Amino acid sequence: MTDRAWYCHVWLSLLMSLASSATALAALLTPALATTRVLDAEASETRPEQVLVETEDPRAILAQAQRWRERGAPFPDALLRKAVEAALQPETSWDAITVAITAFDVYQDRPWLTQVMQPFVVYNATNILLNADMFARMHRTWAQRAVEMAAPQAPGFVLGALQTLATLAPV
Repeated sequence: MTDRAWYCHVWLSLLMSLASSATALAALLTPALATTRVLDAEASETRPEQVLVETEDPRAILAQAQRWRERGAPFPDALLRKAVEAALQPETSWDAITVAITAFDVYQDRPWLTQVMQPFVVYNATNILLNADMFARMHRTWAQRAVEMAAPQAPGFVLGALQTLATLAPV
């Protein structure tokens, strides 16, 4: 018997013994049970009733609001406003700010939008104007709204940018 044949014989024997053991059988059955649980969880998500999970994390609240919107259910306005306000604070983490920007579709039609965005935009006006393309990649409509609100806050910056553009491409 050659070395190669011997290795094949050993591996084949090991594979046969594992396949016939109770542990191997249990390991093979576990993914099927896990799949069933995932399908049950997905089925429960498609039920018409909406369960509101209470948390203080604005990222979790905005993610939940997006799921409700996808299902066509209205999300509680006061909770949504509180989450957006918390996410758009100067001391908030960049992750929370990013979630608030990318979830703009959830709250863009709310009457309190300008009131909630204004403090963030005023505080970050120059940054928003300098990095408008980055914000647009996150959410184009949010970026347009933020630039519209930021431009009056930094008129010197806007005029300087216009003068620079005028020298590059005379009209």
